[in-house]
Amino acid sequence: MDKESKKRGLSPVTTGLVTAAAATFLAAGGATAVPIRPVPKDAKDPAPMVDKKSDPKAIPDPAIEAAKKEVKQIIDTLETEQKKKSRALENEHEIENRIKDLGDNHYPTREKAHSALIQIGNRARDELKAALKNPKLNVDLERTRRIETILQKIAGWASTQLNSVNRLGELGAPAKDAAPILLTILREGNPELTPEDNIKLKTAVIRSFGNIRPEAEAVATELSKMLKHHDDGIRLAVAEELGKFGKNGNPALEGLVATLYDKNPAIRLTVIKSLGSIVAAKDQQTAVPALSHALKGRVVSGLSNALTDKEAGIVVQAADELGNIGPYVDKAAVRKLATVLKTSSSQYVKERIIIALGNIGPVAGDAAPELSAELSNIELTRITSTALGKIGPNAHKAVPALLKAAVSDDTYMRAHAIEALGFIGAEPERVVPVLAAALMDGVGFVRSDSAKALAKFGPRAGKAVDALITSATKDDASFVREYAYIALGSVGQKDKRVLPLLIAALDDKDSTIRAAAIDGLGNMGPAAKKSIPDLQKIVNDPNGDFWIQLHKDKAANAIKAINQKAQDGKADPADKQSRAEQMRNPEIAIHRRKQLDFQTTVMARQDIKPPTRG
Repeated sequence: MDKESKKRGLSPVTTGLVTAAAATFLAAGGATAVPIRPVPKDAKDPAPMVDKKSDPKAIPDPAIEAAKKEVKQIIDTLETEQKKKSRALENEHEIENRIKDLGDNHYPTREKAHSALIQIGNRARDELKAALKNPKLNVDLERTRRIETILQKIAGWASTQLNSVNRLGELGAPAKDAAPILLTILREGNPELTPEDNIKLKTAVIRSFGNIRPEAEAVATELSKMLKHHDDGIRLAVAEELGKFGKNGNPALEGLVATLYDKNPAIRLTVIKSLGSIVAAKDQQTAVPALSHALKGRVVSGLSNALTDKEAGIVVQAADELGNIGPYVDKAAVRKLATVLKTSSSQYVKERIIIALGNIGPVAGDAAPELSAELSNIELTRITSTALGKIGPNAHKAVPALLKAAVSDDTYMRAHAIEALGFIGAEPERVVPVLAAALMDGVGFVRSDSAKALAKFGPRAGKAVDALITSATKDDASFVREYAYIALGSVGQKDKRVLPLLIAALDDKDSTIRAAAIDGLGNMGPAAKKSIPDLQKIVNDPNGDFWIQLHKDKAANAIKAINQKAQDGKADPADKQSRAEQMRNPEIAIHRRKQLDFQTTVMARQDIKPPTRG
């Protein structure tokens, strides 16, 4: 091997193959050999290509750069217009005299009057308009033409700023640097404009802030002051645009709460929407806790008081926003919601109140009696059952009404009531026998819902094992058998018949039953330790079939669950107490409940639907 080949790291075989191929090519009349110029030792690698997608800051975006340049020009224009001043009047009759001079026979006099009236500006507008209507003056066509031209020029003072402000709103976020001049216009207006034009200009500034959404607290604070403005249009614009600020609108919350009592119902409705957007939008988990306890109380109290508004739309919107605030709603607000639910004659209002109470969650437990009363309304049964289920154990007062609904003649009422009983999980001595009996219902989805509800009771539903075994082995519907097997893992941990039954189901001809048996074993925890070898066989199965692969993943998770639950059982009592204290925190409790619901749903139903089963 020559020195060059060694230097390039080529093996003797590779070097020989390359040399032979080159020789054959040239001998066959190939291209003329071109000597390769050696690379200098001090040569540097070429600069790497900059990938704009991986490093967006590396190459400036032309559109953003152009927007910033335009914003700077607009700021200069606004500052110039804001400083523009009309000249002082020479005397109190100057405007009247200048209008008369517009019809003078001497051309220089007419031109001088024309220029003077433009310089006087808006102060001459009313008298110029009156002159147009004066029959003694408007016979002079040239004077009429000049007055119309002057009025257009004066109007341009307002339109220049108005157009510039509107353009900043169109540009959106890149116009954040314009916030200082916009704030100046909002505070001071333009002294040279009429009150009507100033209203239009300030409204445009407010709308632009809603699109620009600057993060500076000063903007939200200044906007909140405008909620006291005498003009309805300005108050409405402020109320609407503040809702777009998200948590950056926190400084305006006090002003918004005070505006809940505005005389204009449209403004009250808009304020409620904005309060919900600021307090309970996408950043709810960070925005709400960040508020002071007193401020949270005032927001919730204000929304609660809106429930007594005579406008149904405002009541509904207030209920929606209280539902969005969720666990941070106090019991006083829950009681007001319950009262509206009880006394309202509107089906629509009742529906939204029920949904709101469900979204509030465990804190809404005191409303269980009022919710129970709506279970008999077939049109509200579904959402009422769902709401009670979301409230969970705190809705235990609704159990008697739900038990009655669970044996109703209406199929859907039975199914919804059974589902809610499972989520509430209270009074197993009364509920479990009803759920066990429902496993023999004539409708398949009612039977499957009963099996899912029993699974949520866990070992407390031990008396239902016999009924679940019957469903798992004899039900005609495979999906009912599936849920029964899953439920047996949760319910029958202490029953010696369950483990062998689940292990045997691992060989069932129906793939969904095999999957359910795996989930059931995972639910059993340490009691299913003897099934680990069978589960391990599934994990080690070399078959690449879709269902086998799915079962392998499930089996691996089941083994982890069995071992994890065994370790949890040996946990330090102090750790268990700490977890119990955490669960009393409504935020953590709701988060944990959502986790458990998701886990149950995953175990109970497979969303993956392959083309064939077997």
